[in-house]
Amino acid sequence: MNERATVDNVRGVVFDLFGTLTDGSVEAERGALYAELAGVLEVPREPFVRLMRETFHDRSVGAFGGVRQTLARLAAALGREADERTLDAAVELRLEIERRLAKPREDSVSVLRALGERGLAVCVISDCGPETPSIWPSLPFAGLVTRPVFSCDLRVRKPHPSLYELAASRLGLAPRDCLYVGDGGSRELTGALAAGMRAVRLAVSGEDWGADIRYEPDDGFSGAFVPSLSALLELWATPHGPGT
Repeated sequence: MNERATVDNVRGVVFDLFGTLTDGSVEAERGALYAELAGVLEVPREPFVRLMRETFHDRSVGAFGGVRQTLARLAAALGREADERTLDAAVELRLEIERRLAKPREDSVSVLRALGERGLAVCVISDCGPETPSIWPSLPFAGLVTRPVFSCDLRVRKPHPSLYELAASRLGLAPRDCLYVGDGGSRELTGALAAGMRAVRLAVSGEDWGADIRYEPDDGFSGAFVPSLSALLELWATPHGPGT
C-alpha cells in the first residue's frame, strides 16, 4: 500500500528530466544510439556502449569537460585518437542523439502549462552530461521551466542535497514548499525527501526497465506514485491525492 501524496502548501514542482518529462520508451534505444555513435568515432561498438554506462557518473559531474572533450576522451580510452573531422561528426551525432532521447512525453507540455495556470512554479533537475544543457533551449517545454539544474554544471549528482536546494532557490521557495516528481533513477526520490521536499514516483506501465537502463534505481522509496504525468494534476483536484 503506497502512501497518499498531499500537496497542501506546495508552491513549486520539481521534475526529473529523462524518463519523466521525456518519453520513457525511448530509453530502451540508448544502447543502439550509442552503438551508432561508436561507428562514427571508429571504435568498437559493444565496448563503447559499455563505457558510456560505466562513465555515467564522471560524465554527469562534468569530469570530462564539454561534449567534444568527452567524446575525444572516450575514444582515447578505447585506443582511438580521433581527428578533428571525426570529432565534428561525432559531436553533431551526439547532440542529435540527445535530442532523440529528450523526446517529450505526449502530455509533458500540457501538464507543465496546467501547473503554471494553477500558480505553481516549475523547475527541472537532471543528472546529465554536457549534451543536455546544449540542447535544452530547443526542447518544447524549456520555456515553461524556471532555469533548470544540471548535474554537470554543479559537479554533483542526485541525490546530493545541493541540487534540490538550488532548484527550490531558483523557484524562490524552500524545499518544504516543493513536490519532486521522478521515475526513480539515481535515488532521486529518497534524495528529495532527505532534502525536505515531498516526492511522487512516476510509474508508467511498461516502463520498468530495471537497472540495465535506469541508473541506480531508488529501491528505498515506497511512497506515493502516479501512473502518468496527467494524473499528477489530480493531486490538486482531490484533498488527498492518488495512492495505489
